[in-house]
Amino acid sequence: MSKKKYLIFSTDFKPHKGGVAEFVFNIANYLKKENLFNGIITYTQQDGNFDDYSVRMTNLLNRKRKLGKRFGDSFFLTRKINTAVHKLYLHYLAYKDLKPILKEKHRTKVLICSYYTYDNGIFINMCRFLNIEYEILYHGLDVLLISRQLRKQFIKNSKNASRLIFNSKASRDLFLKKSNNLSVPAYVIYPYIDTKTILETDLYSKEELESKWNIPLKNKHIISCVAALGKRKGVHIAVSAMSKLKKDFPNYLLLIGGKGPEKENLEKQIKDLKLENNVFLLGLISDKEKYSLLKYSEIFVLPSSGLNGTEWEGFGISYIEASLFNNIVIGGNHGGIIEAIDNKKSGYLIKFDEDNSSDVLYEKLKETAEKGDFSMAKYGKEYVIKNFDIRNFKNKF
Repeated sequence: MSKKKYLIFSTDFKPHKGGVAEFVFNIANYLKKENLFNGIITYTQQDGNFDDYSVRMTNLLNRKRKLGKRFGDSFFLTRKINTAVHKLYLHYLAYKDLKPILKEKHRTKVLICSYYTYDNGIFINMCRFLNIEYEILYHGLDVLLISRQLRKQFIKNSKNASRLIFNSKASRDLFLKKSNNLSVPAYVIYPYIDTKTILETDLYSKEELESKWNIPLKNKHIISCVAALGKRKGVHIAVSAMSKLKKDFPNYLLLIGGKGPEKENLEKQIKDLKLENNVFLLGLISDKEKYSLLKYSEIFVLPSSGLNGTEWEGFGISYIEASLFNNIVIGGNHGGIIEAIDNKKSGYLIKFDEDNSSDVLYEKLKETAEKGDFSMAKYGKEYVIKNFDIRNFKNKF
């Protein structure tokens, strides 16, 4: 009997940047190689570079219920009717997404790679209604953010999945805590990376990066940070630590790759602290630029925090990429980060929810710079190749 092929449903996919998009792309790659791939449905707008992955845009895109915008929304009864009609409409759109596989549903599984929205729950409802087998991949934050209104739907959808996959042990444990130990087969599959391919990538020279970014890098020590510039990533903490470090080590630079809502705040912080010659925002960078940056940096810092229980870092693919390029890595002591960083061996874990976290980070950066011993970076590379290489994916999946 032939194995079932997978249709992936995901909020994020290439060309979008970020951990979820990278994870889903690696899953799609693996399924293609094993002849188990039946396409992907996504919210991410395509640029034509991934046509061979049979990417389809979901019909659920931009179909939110806009309360107060429809005729009758001013009255309780008609507002409820409008909401019910909208919900039925969303189910119809999910049916349109799934219609192409109905004739072969006995040979197809759907892998739900994101559960961040109400619409995704509608999509899973339709899988159940059409009797299509499905699995769900949880990233941790989606479990944390499930509201009371969605909890019943969340539990029901999870309970009826053929299996649940988690991107870290921490995400799995959070789910079990939130869901009262559902008896569904559950597995941990890390966001593995193709270490061999990454290390064989043709990278920019330091001189080319100098020209590209207009930053003098000669005789400089580089601290790198690559992330979406959101509040929970804590990049402002790294900038604050640099204001102290530059007094002791003026030849150390902090180069930050990524974009996001915190960009303007970071620009102001850099200016206020007079760090224009020590901290640089690179904006959104390509994979080749990212790996080149990691090649020449010695320390990678991403002060991610849980924002006092309101946010969650499911894993932390940025840390293992940095370790692969012989960086000492520093990250937040929460969520799946504690699995990506082997504390005091490949790097350091710090509680960045604490008020004095920028001082703690400064002391750790200073200590590392003073020692000048980067032997733990060698261990970090070996740790990543052993535990997070894509070649482990087949056995796990």
